[in-house]
Amino acid sequence: DGKLVVQGAKDMSNFDWQKHLNFGFSNDAGSQFLVGELDELRVWGVVRTEEEINANMNKSLGAEDDLLAAYNFDEISGTALPDAIGGNDGVLLGMGDRNWTISEAPLGQAPLEGFELPTTINITFNDRIRNPDLGSSGSLLFDGKSTSVALPDDIPQILSDGWAITVEYWFKGESLQSAVRWQDGQYFVAGWNGVHIISTDGGTGAGIAVGPATDGDWHHVAMTWEQDMFGGFRSYLDGELVAERDSGPDPLPMINGQAYLGAYQGVSEFTNGQLDEVRIWEVVRTQEELQEWMKKPLSGEEEGLLAYYQFDELSGGTLPDISGNEFDGVLKNMTDANWSTGAGPAFTLEGPKGQAVPGTFEIEGAEIESLKYLSDGRSVQIIAYGIESKEVNLIINGVRDAGNNEIAADTKITVVVEQEGGPVEPPVVTLKDGDGMLKIDITGGTLQSASSVNGPWEDITAPLQLNLNQLDAAGFFRAVVE
Repeated sequence: DGKLVVQGAKDMSNFDWQKHLNFGFSNDAGSQFLVGELDELRVWGVVRTEEEINANMNKSLGAEDDLLAAYNFDEISGTALPDAIGGNDGVLLGMGDRNWTISEAPLGQAPLEGFELPTTINITFNDRIRNPDLGSSGSLLFDGKSTSVALPDDIPQILSDGWAITVEYWFKGESLQSAVRWQDGQYFVAGWNGVHIISTDGGTGAGIAVGPATDGDWHHVAMTWEQDMFGGFRSYLDGELVAERDSGPDPLPMINGQAYLGAYQGVSEFTNGQLDEVRIWEVVRTQEELQEWMKKPLSGEEEGLLAYYQFDELSGGTLPDISGNEFDGVLKNMTDANWSTGAGPAFTLEGPKGQAVPGTFEIEGAEIESLKYLSDGRSVQIIAYGIESKEVNLIINGVRDAGNNEIAADTKITVVVEQEGGPVEPPVVTLKDGDGMLKIDITGGTLQSASSVNGPWEDITAPLQLNLNQLDAAGFFRAVVE
């Protein structure tokens, strides 16, 4: 903006290796693309002084000494960027007519007309809707360093001295070291160094194998245990029996607390990966039951279900238990960024985070450029071209709410819209003859004034009358549409 920011000394650069002059792209770092808008770009063969820069930065130039190239960007379409001085025209790459837009740079020029302008349409539903971009139901990311979920002490206390248990969950990652664990001397761990272990039934030396669950894909992990039974200690992976042995005669260990997902007491032996659909039962689930329900959610009211975590949150520090027992978990060293998509598309139709097939939106007589589901979980934003009226007819199909209810087929709504970025009529300036008064008025928008063309701009009431005999400094005026 014409102000000196930094200065220093540098040896002369050698540009012989340069083959192209690029605008908006770094030739030696392909990922560095410009994000924004450019206007009035000039290339000089001399050093311009600060005074020269300030004198000319807010206006277009013609032919000037040592001006090698000047790009006014005054096109409304096409893939060429004309050089107004030397004929060194630029070629637009990865761009089309819709990249040309109205400039808001303070150059004192009248707005160009003829652009194909976009229209933004925001649609808000009266209930949460499922975002297909988020995929299936949710999960939590455990970083293997410090993250965990603390569960209520009630869970190990209820299971203490018990005769049966089933733990199942979906896992994706590198290490399920402490996927589901409670330990305060005695211990129970569903997922520890590749085995399931119980301190009252052989401990770490007599665990049974989890199976190959750490290959980076989603896997359903389950273990069941029933006291003093033939084949009473079993491990399943993706519904298939991995290992089994006879269970010991002693009941489950007496443990008063320190129940966690993803860690030993929240301080060490951390899980590295994602967890989803954790279910803790006071009964033994059969292989048939595990297979039938491992890829679909439960109601939360099943007999013997002690705690059930669906992981279907978008944010927050609580992992709700939907079993009805209110054994909610508390996230430790996690933020909203730890919430992620879940185990698989089978959960998609039931979980509130996503849906298998995206909904469709159509606008009569227009082309939709982009569709974005907004973070409030209830709205979508549509960018469309070809809208020429103040209202559009929108046809919606396939959108589902959190309760898996689908919107009626060919739902049609009329939306009032305003086209973005359209030019406003310039201020009308009239001079009253003979009385030394200048009247500034506008034909639309809001009148603003500033002491410099760079602002700051302030709203003022129109019409404005100025006494030409009492002016102290130059003033600038413009009309804007909010």
